[in-house]
Amino acid sequence: YKFNRNEKTEYNFDCHGLTFTNGTFWINNSQVEKILSDDGYIKTSVPQKNDILIQRDKDGNIYHSATVLAYDNKENRVLVKEAMGCHKFPGDKDIYYQWYKIDSERDTFYKRGTNKEVKSIPDFVED
Repeated sequence: YKFNRNEKTEYNFDCHGLTFTNGTFWINNSQVEKILSDDGYIKTSVPQKNDILIQRDKDGNIYHSATVLAYDNKENRVLVKEAMGCHKFPGDKDIYYQWYKIDSERDTFYKRGTNKEVKSIPDFVED
């Protein structure tokens, strides 16, 4: 499913859409693992600017993603750019910047692969 901006829909992107396509597409939680593997993302233990933060629940299910802007190793935290919830076209009011204390049970970081654009948007699947 590729989002068509001419479609009559209430929302255009979520946190994953902002993280992986800069707000161009809506991406369901269930589609993120495929994007990570298909597009060559590599796990890293030390986050750096432009890495991806993936958050999982206690069962390992992905529920949030964000882009790392800075890493504070003294405080063990990251500054991220993220969208919270559902949003219409991207704008400054839809994007948040905040610090997260790193939780090793919840947070996984990935370096972008050699192809920085999403190669495949998985078929639309209702979560």
